[in-house]
Amino acid sequence: NEYRRESIYISPLSEQDIKNNIKFYFSQFCKKLTNNQIKSISKDPKSKNANTLASLMSFLRPLHDPNDLEIIIHKYTSISDGISFMDYILSEIEKKYGVDKVTHYLLTLYVSRNGVPEFDLQQICLLPQIEFSPMHFALDLFVKNISGYLKIKNATIRNLIIKRYGSKNIEEIRGKIVDYYLKKDLYTNCIIDEQSKMWIF
Repeated sequence: NEYRRESIYISPLSEQDIKNNIKFYFSQFCKKLTNNQIKSISKDPKSKNANTLASLMSFLRPLHDPNDLEIIIHKYTSISDGISFMDYILSEIEKKYGVDKVTHYLLTLYVSRNGVPEFDLQQICLLPQIEFSPMHFALDLFVKNISGYLKIKNATIRNLIIKRYGSKNIEEIRGKIVDYYLKKDLYTNCIIDEQSKMWIF
């Protein structure tokens, strides 16, 4: 309540806006999509929403196999709305890294209020760096980093997470955060930054 908040209307992206965004985004990584791929994405109504378009581009960025690109773009254009596409992305990440690991990662951030430092999150999830880093990178489009604290990116994604993982025991996840900062049970040998807001809280 310290700041006066205003709502602004952001108009949907035009087809040319979408094409320009795609070309600029991938050029930053020395990559590009084919004209047909760009055309398919730009004509899809979901792409008018900047968040949905950004989610697609982030998901396509690490792919190298042309067949994989075609499969994902076809899947994107066949899904009815942006929320369903993000749900599909989560299902693909779960297949690669495991449902339990992805659930633990996202629900820890969901219940943390003000976010969790990356190092602490890795230890709360009880994952070695070699397993944590690629999953963390894959989940990048759902998470933002604010002054070193990882948080769920926005309200839409928070709603998606609780809808997808809400059947899990959220109190158990909250208890693990508390146990970590109090160095209980599984976390007795973990290293904790005693200057962090989470520890002080």
